[in-house]
Amino acid sequence: MKINWERYLPPGMSFKVQGMTLLIGVTLSFGYSLRFLNTYFEQYRILVSEAENAPNNAAIEAFLPMLGPALNGFYMLAAVMLLFSLWNWRYFYQESKSIYLMKRICKKEAYIRILTLPVLTAAAVLGLTGIIFLIYRGIYYGLTPEIYIR
Repeated sequence: MKINWERYLPPGMSFKVQGMTLLIGVTLSFGYSLRFLNTYFEQYRILVSEAENAPNNAAIEAFLPMLGPALNGFYMLAAVMLLFSLWNWRYFYQESKSIYLMKRICKKEAYIRILTLPVLTAAAVLGLTGIIFLIYRGIYYGLTPEIYIR
């Protein structure tokens, strides 16, 4: 089943801009989030080397401080996706279009065309953030021996 995304955009607007922004944003945000794995494996390497010398004092940093701002890219992307609703609204007033275009379209359909895709993509990005958070948490607690967790 193919979804007609054009139905959820202002008349004449292409989905390509929002779709490419989402794709580039997810890629950059995921790349930025990988800094958690870099930090974790560096801490784990230090932990293993310290555990050989002083096994009673060795501990790894707690999960949330180690995660730090690694997921902030996804939060910023969700905010950008919500800003597309403002862009969709402004689209009705650009070029030869006028306020009468919005008046010709019923209010319910105008709201659907302005808000649906930005809200859905922001929700999808936040859902993806939750999944990545759970994956990173699983990596942290799955690979770290329990005696080294603070």
